[in-house]
Amino acid sequence: MRAVLLLPMLLSFACASGSEDSTIPMTTPNWIGPAVSVRHEEDRSLHIEMMAPTAGHALSLLEVKRTGNRADVQLQHDLPTGDLVAQVLTPLPVDLAANQLEGATTVFVWVLSDGNPARLALATARP
Repeated sequence: MRAVLLLPMLLSFACASGSEDSTIPMTTPNWIGPAVSVRHEEDRSLHIEMMAPTAGHALSLLEVKRTGNRADVQLQHDLPTGDLVAQVLTPLPVDLAANQLEGATTVFVWVLSDGNPARLALATARP
């Protein structure tokens, strides 16, 4: 019984120990809109795609912020503006050239939508 209680405590201590510099802050995706996916290309560029559930959506690149080996990609998602929109799956691609991500080992994709603050759609390691 003691082993059952002791093991989780030891594991959490082992994971939490270490210097402040050796830890990467955990960031949990909290995007609640259409699905977002990425594809790493052979030329080290990155293809990002949102699959909108209806016509009339738009996705555009706002900026790529670089901090050390991390790249934060900011995207703007615009919702349909009409009263009547076609119910058709609409892929919305954004492509990032390799030089925009040069030296980044992790990429965080943030989406701004409908005047709300940016939400994390996904995080990925670069090959």
